[in-house]
Amino acid sequence: GEVTDVTESVLLEEMGWLESDVQNGVATKPAAADGNELPHSPILLDIYTTWCGPCKMVAPQLEAAAAELGPSCRIMKIDSDKYQRLASVLRIGGLPTLVYFDGGNVSKEVKRVEGALMKDGILDLVNECGRMAS
Repeated sequence: GEVTDVTESVLLEEMGWLESDVQNGVATKPAAADGNELPHSPILLDIYTTWCGPCKMVAPQLEAAAAELGPSCRIMKIDSDKYQRLASVLRIGGLPTLVYFDGGNVSKEVKRVEGALMKDGILDLVNECGRMAS
């Protein structure tokens, strides 16, 4: 497991989100009725900026959590200054914000936490959300 710094287009692809929905300010469109199948591992998204002190504090904690989680959860991060449209669609208020998405063909938000979490807090979040989503 590792933390991947992603672009908006990569994130949309990983989430199964349509560009047209994001343009319309919609983060997730209703999935086709394919049951509750979660074909992909979930995504924990870190929304950060380069100038935010707590964001810098979270970065190594995310790396440590990713190493422990391995392939069970994909950890990604996106710079909200570079991708303001996405930050707006996701209704990001405080930084950093960690958002957990299920692993559906069209990923849906399960839970979010604003503020800096240490590794154990990140692991707790992922484990709690994993139980909620299954």
